[in-house]
Amino acid sequence: MRNTIRIPVFGMLLVVALFCLAPAAVAGNVHMALNDPPSNNIMDNVYVGPYNATNTDTGSSMQVICDDFRDESNYNTYTYTQTSFSNLGSSLGSTLWGSTLMHQGYGQSYIMGLYEQAAWLAEGMLGLSSGAQANYAFALWAVFDPTDVLNYLRSFGDTNACNAIFGGHQNCSSSSVAQAGGILYNAQQNYMNGDYSNLVILTPTGCTLTGCQVQEFFEIVPEGGTALMYLLLAGVVCFGVIRQSRRSEHLMTSV
Repeated sequence: MRNTIRIPVFGMLLVVALFCLAPAAVAGNVHMALNDPPSNNIMDNVYVGPYNATNTDTGSSMQVICDDFRDESNYNTYTYTQTSFSNLGSSLGSTLWGSTLMHQGYGQSYIMGLYEQAAWLAEGMLGLSSGAQANYAFALWAVFDPTDVLNYLRSFGDTNACNAIFGGHQNCSSSSVAQAGGILYNAQQNYMNGDYSNLVILTPTGCTLTGCQVQEFFEIVPEGGTALMYLLLAGVVCFGVIRQSRRSEHLMTSV
């Protein structure tokens, strides 16, 4: 009996081990509503910086950062598709910029690089002063939509922002972007060294190639959030199954 029980127990432990070692991936939809806009953090008539929001499914607070300059904010509850960075490669078509740029012929690795540049800027924005956050926010938007961002800053005559974001002391006079010394250039040079496991992409449902009803966001998952809870749960399940399996093997051996 001992020999016959070892094979199924080993198989069960192998399945459990694979579950325990699987990376945490956020999937599914969430209903979210932005709270009042950050009235103390405005640049050139645009709200910038992290937004406070509410998960209307649970009532819990969320912190989000917009990556979408072409669409307008909407403070009503809306449905968003969640995509973790660990699952981005297989879910790129579900994101706003992934679906748009893939349709325009850009490759997957290029688009993933843009999302990582934007994530690098989102991470860098946290903890900065309001003025510095504003430049990082516009730089983040410029990752996906540089022409519109540059034209918008030019319309305001905001040469300081143009120089800080696009570099090269161009004073909004050039269509060339991402020159040395600018925030956008720094993102392009350093994004591959970042860890973005605490960010989740929230893409509004119903987006088309021409736009969305609301904006796309990065959700900032606090340390000890979704991924850690997954690992803790997996650990409890694994420990319980292994303990039960060993107990079963002992009982069968004793028969």
